[in-house]
Formats: sequence, structure tokens, C-alpha cells
Amino acid sequence: MTSDALTNPTVHIAYAQLTIQLALARGVRRELLLEGLDIDPAELQRPGGRLTLRQWGRLIARALKLTRHPGIAYEFGLRNNLTTHGIFGYGLLSSATVRDAFEFSTRFAPLTTVAFGMRWFIEGDQAVLRLTERIPFGSVRQASIEMCLVSWWHTLMQSFEALQPQFEMRFEWPEPPHFRAFRDRLPPLRFAAGVNELRCPVALLDRRIGTANEMTARMVAGQCERELAQMAGSGNCLERVRAALVAEHGEYPGLEAVACRLCTSTRTLKRRLHALGYSFQQLLDEVRHREAMRLLANPALSVEDIAGMVGYSSSANFTRAFRKWQGATPGAFRHQPASPPPLSAPAEARAALQ
Repeated sequence: MTSDALTNPTVHIAYAQLTIQLALARGVRRELLLEGLDIDPAELQRPGGRLTLRQWGRLIARALKLTRHPGIAYEFGLRNNLTTHGIFGYGLLSSATVRDAFEFSTRFAPLTTVAFGMRWFIEGDQAVLRLTERIPFGSVRQASIEMCLVSWWHTLMQSFEALQPQFEMRFEWPEPPHFRAFRDRLPPLRFAAGVNELRCPVALLDRRIGTANEMTARMVAGQCERELAQMAGSGNCLERVRAALVAEHGEYPGLEAVACRLCTSTRTLKRRLHALGYSFQQLLDEVRHREAMRLLANPALSVEDIAGMVGYSSSANFTRAFRKWQGATPGAFRHQPASPPPLSAPAEARAALQ
């Protein structure tokens, strides 16, 4: 992770406005909430405005501290709706089918924030939308993930309302005490699942959305592509490449596939990465390292399983790469008394979000 990831304005201003509204509703004074956060009040009112990830993380931390209500993360997700997401929400509404909406979501997720990405895949009779982390959120990690995942679910429910979709939500941590107050307002949840994701029957994928409009969908997709191109040209190229590097059945996309997704040529992408001091292979190794660290925390997965999941053809190749990253084999690292956080970011970057 680079310092640009924290200081570039990438978080949709509507999410900050909603967080502020929830804190004010619980009796927190606006001046106290925003004190020292370096958030320009004018930016909060500007259509299309964005906060930096540093500002966003600190705002979440301040709201949690002053409200003393961890359930504010669930409230945030339940209050999010299609219009909150701006043009992204209209893209979901105009999609032809649920499958198209899932494709749109994964393709343009960086327009909401580069902190999280999403990917979707089919597993048995289930379609899965899985959250992927790009930024270490430290002490507000759980709240940030709850905000994101509940928001996805609530927005998709609004998009697919006529289809009456049956979603299941999964979180990687044990059931928190504040969940009880929201049980009846959320879909079935499975805690301690080791992943953060939404699931629905695969039969839903090809159902047509009632608000589908082909012309609007093309227009919205074009606008989203332009916004992504602007983000790529304004210092967010690294985050967009990281967001695109998601394994499908143990295979990561190559340079050409990522360039295509970012609507650029391989030559241009390589030049942009080189100007930032990176190569495509470095970013791929970084993503594999981060994912391997996360998967090793799950004792149910063998080293061989993890090797395949992060794109290595053999456990021996994976072990050599992991030893280079961590100075220890995966097995030895797993049995250390205390492992470092799964995201290998500098401590000062994690602290910057607090």
C-alpha cells in the first residue's frame, strides 16, 4: 500500500454524509464529531465530492467512539440505498439481469471506494459476492466491513426487489453482541465463517431485473468507464490494479486481462506502473502474499490448499515464495505464537486511519 492510497480522494462523499447523520441522530454535536479531522465542510456539500481514506477511517473511528454504539455500522448499511451510490446505483437498476448487475458491481466497485473490492463466482448451487480488502483499517476494520457488506446487500435488495432474492450473509468473526438488535432487519447471517460475503441461489442469476434499460445501462457504463479512467490518471493506478488482481479458481488475471479491465493498453499500464516504481509482477506478488497470510489464519486449510488458492502450481513453489516474503515456511509461520496482521502494510499507514 502506498501513501497515495490514504491521501487521494476516493471515498464517495455520500458515505461521509450518512455517517455524520447517524452520529447526529444519537446526540453527537457536529463540531465535536468533525474536530481535528481535516474535513472541509464545503467538500461535504459538493456534489461528486470525495474524502481520502485517511479522513474516512478517522471519521468512522470518531463516530464509533462518540456514539458508543458499534451497531452504527449496521445502521449505515441499512440506510444506504440506490441513490446514495450515485451513478453506481443507477447502473445496478438498469442492468438486464442479476448476473449483469453482479458483473457491473465487480467492475466498477472502485467508484465507491478503493478500500474494498468485490468479486463474484459460482460455488455449487450458490452465487457468491465476496468482499476483498485493499487497505488495512486497524481498529475500525470490523465496522468498515459491516458497513460495506450490509450496504451491498441492502442496495441489491432494492435493485432486485420484485425478484424477492434470498441472500445469506457471512462474516469471518464470531457473532458480536450488537447483532441481536438487528437480527430481524438483516438476512440470515453466518458468523465465524472465515470470509466476508453474500450468497444467493445461482438460479437467480439469469432473472431479468424489472427496471432494466439497455440504453441507460450503456450510458451509465460509459460514464463509469470515464470516471475510472480519470482515477487511473490521478494517482490511483496502483489501487485499481490491486482491485483487479482477484483469483478465480486459483488463477489470477494476467497483465493483458487487467489492462483490458482498466480500459488501457498493456504498454500504457506498464509505463504507469513503472513511473510509480512498481511492476505488474510486484503487485501480483503483493496480492498473493496478503491473501496467503489471511488464508493461513484458517486452520481448516492445508498449505497445499492455500498454494492452489493463491495461484501456485505446487506447494513447493508456494513455500519458496512465502519464505522469501516472510523468512519462514508457511507451516512454521502458522505455528508462531503471534502472527502479524494479514495485510502487510507499514505500521504508520495502519495508524494513519485511526
